[in-house]
Amino acid sequence: MAITSEQLEQFRENSLNVSNAISLANQISSDLTVNGIFPNGDKGDFSNPDTKKFNEKWCKVWRVLRVLFEFAKTFTNENGDKAIDALIALGNTVCKPDNA
Repeated sequence: MAITSEQLEQFRENSLNVSNAISLANQISSDLTVNGIFPNGDKGDFSNPDTKKFNEKWCKVWRVLRVLFEFAKTFTNENGDKAIDALIALGNTVCKPDNA
């Protein structure tokens, strides 16, 4: 999925930048479990996520983070893309609409 013009505008409004996306991409690429959110992520299995851990860590900033994840995919390989896609799907399900 490409970044929409609306998402790009959110990116600009929230002072997100390329170095943040690269940092996030590097972190996810080096830990496909994403700090234990996907216990079997290192094996390519992104099912059975720890939704509580995800909610506590990222739902408060989900609206901004979702855009950053999309941008970070520019800097990841196929495995990193899969992890990010799983994170985006999880966030869109777990996070309350007022945070999205």
